[in-house]
Amino acid sequence: MIALNNPGFEDVKRPLILALGCCALLGAWCWIEASILESRGSSYRSLVKQLEQMSVDSARVRSLRAQPRLATERERPNDELLAQIQQAMTVANIPASHWVGNDPTQPVRVSRSPYRRLAVRLMFEDLTLRQLVQFAYHLTQMDTALSIPRLRLSAPLGTQTDAWNVDLSLSYLIYSPFQSE
Repeated sequence: MIALNNPGFEDVKRPLILALGCCALLGAWCWIEASILESRGSSYRSLVKQLEQMSVDSARVRSLRAQPRLATERERPNDELLAQIQQAMTVANIPASHWVGNDPTQPVRVSRSPYRRLAVRLMFEDLTLRQLVQFAYHLTQMDTALSIPRLRLSAPLGTQTDAWNVDLSLSYLIYSPFQSE
């Protein structure tokens, strides 16, 4: 056995302590770097998942944009449009008494196109947002040519409910090429 107070050991003692200190520092540095790498790896995996989801969402948006907007070949009879509105109201549980009016307009030419747009203004009282969303969703899914380009909500006077007065425009395109004269 080598005694620590041996004069020959003094020459080995300093380099040994220095080597042990360097090993401890190297170990601490490696541990810190491993922690940083693990954190960055976790962030990277999270970002990759987000990027994959964004890619899927982006592809879905592109496919929806690529679909042509549908237009009808003719102006619809009022009874046909009225039946669709009433069906959507039934699905959304909107009582007929909440539909307070409608105001159809004459078809207007969409500038520089072979289409005309026909709009009908619909007014409802005391609809919940759930009813409104169900109505709009069902109506536009039932007939993809229909769109809702304008929607205005206002709070009913003197009430503290979660119901709204709704003023919306329902429109559709009519294919109507220019007539040569």
